[in-house]
Amino acid sequence: MLETAGMVPLFVSVARPVQIPVWHEYVGQNFQYPSPWVLDWKRHLGRTAFYWLARLERSVRGDIGYCAPNLVAIAREPERRG
Repeated sequence: MLETAGMVPLFVSVARPVQIPVWHEYVGQNFQYPSPWVLDWKRHLGRTAFYWLARLERSVRGDIGYCAPNLVAIAREPERRG
């Protein structure tokens, strides 16, 4: 996707999963800080398991596969001559 947009990828890796707060389900309001993992342990465990599975997949295959829940990429624009 970066190459299609004309960018040069410098670094691409698997990022830690984003754990979405679930306060609204218990107290009726949204808060900006993370909720304890025990309130949403199934999703927390699933996202964390896929993160570690993606890291294992990358170490075995050498690239990022299908299990990565989040990616982080650092890219730059190509040098322009003229």
